[in-house]
Amino acid sequence: TIARILTGLSREVGQAHDDIASGLMAATEVDLSQARAQLGRHLRCTLPDVGTAGVIQVNEARHPVLSLREVNVIPNSIVVDDRHCGVVLTGPNAGGKTITLKTVGLFALMVRAGLPIPAADGARVDWMNTVVAIVGDQQDISDDLSTFSSHLVSLRLALECAREGALILLDELGVGTDPAQGAALAQSIVESLVNRGA
Repeated sequence: TIARILTGLSREVGQAHDDIASGLMAATEVDLSQARAQLGRHLRCTLPDVGTAGVIQVNEARHPVLSLREVNVIPNSIVVDDRHCGVVLTGPNAGGKTITLKTVGLFALMVRAGLPIPAADGARVDWMNTVVAIVGDQQDISDDLSTFSSHLVSLRLALECAREGALILLDELGVGTDPAQGAALAQSIVESLVNRGA
């Protein structure tokens, strides 16, 4: 009797497979939408305007992970547009440059995921087809590469990906070599990225 009941139920589930799968997909979309909205309320986010020109224009931008940890985040204003498509962040050590760089990258990824961003209203973060971030020490002793050589391998990847619609984030460009040579390398890389429309 139990086997007959289970067989009948299995048959009914099999016949309703398409309806069950559609219902599950709809429930998943509703759940994701609720989670996005909840995150947006929790972090006091905004829905940015999204275009395709490679513009990032945000005021009072806060790093999302630090905001989730309820760290007192110092907000930044960031503008990347057709007049400022190559932006260089400079300043003293522990001044927040890497956090700002990571914030921009996370905002680009959040837009791709349909998430609101922790910034003031009126923000714009355009859709980026490619996001490349080279942040931190790239050395890997298993590849027998020095810090500088490893950095060059990563920079080659960035240049290969550089085109319109790509966001390339480079931290401590030209690190691991003579400062004069590193500065010359950094300048040539940034100029090349900008010339390629990234």
